[in-house]
Amino acid sequence: EVPIVKFSMKTNTGVAVEGDISYYNDLALYNTRLLARYCSWTNDNLLSKLGMFIKKWAKKCEIADAALGSLSSYAYIILMIHFLQQLQPAPLLPVLHEMGEKQVMQVDGWNVYFCDDEPTPNWTLCNLSVGELFLHFLHYYGQFRLEDSGGPDSSEA
Repeated sequence: EVPIVKFSMKTNTGVAVEGDISYYNDLALYNTRLLARYCSWTNDNLLSKLGMFIKKWAKKCEIADAALGSLSSYAYIILMIHFLQQLQPAPLLPVLHEMGEKQVMQVDGWNVYFCDDEPTPNWTLCNLSVGELFLHFLHYYGQFRLEDSGGPDSSEA
């Protein structure tokens, strides 16, 4: 268990802000670096906008609270990244842990290595809006079958 402090506040401009602060969680530092690297792929903040939209949607649907047995907001962001890596006809994000020289960097038993030195591709090739990407996201996971994804064997569950 990692201690987490949850907070919510309104900015001077009236925007509601919520967040979590965790202590003694080295893994979270690497997760943050990974998300920042993926966000750097977009010239127009498309990834950040889509991520915020998905998090707000999940919260509004009351399916974004790990403490209550649903997925965490971080899990939804990881789902979004996976979706953008699988998007057809061409993925919009690379799989950073499969790029560059393969290395192992262990933190709390997890390999946190990802390639951080590849050039940023030109995201202007993406002509889909946040709304269109969100609809594709819903369709992708509506059709998703774990046993076809190369993920863990679901028959063991």
